[in-house]
Amino acid sequence: DEVRLHDPRLALDGGDDGLDPYRILFSALPEVLKPSGVFAFEFGIGQAGAVMALAQSVSGLINLRVIKDLSDIDRVIFGTLA
Repeated sequence: DEVRLHDPRLALDGGDDGLDPYRILFSALPEVLKPSGVFAFEFGIGQAGAVMALAQSVSGLINLRVIKDLSDIDRVIFGTLA
């Protein structure tokens, strides 16, 4: 309730599969990053494969890797723009 009652619904709604914000972010990266620019996005438990697939679908993103958190759970996707 602490989050639900105080945060805007848009901040809590990731679409049907929870990945809509990542689709928006990844599609924008080629326009907002300079060549060799880096990005890192945190994601939820169980989303690593889907988030990696979204990143791989964007032309020019390279050096993609998933980084684990201190509990050994896939947590962050990292990469660069070619």
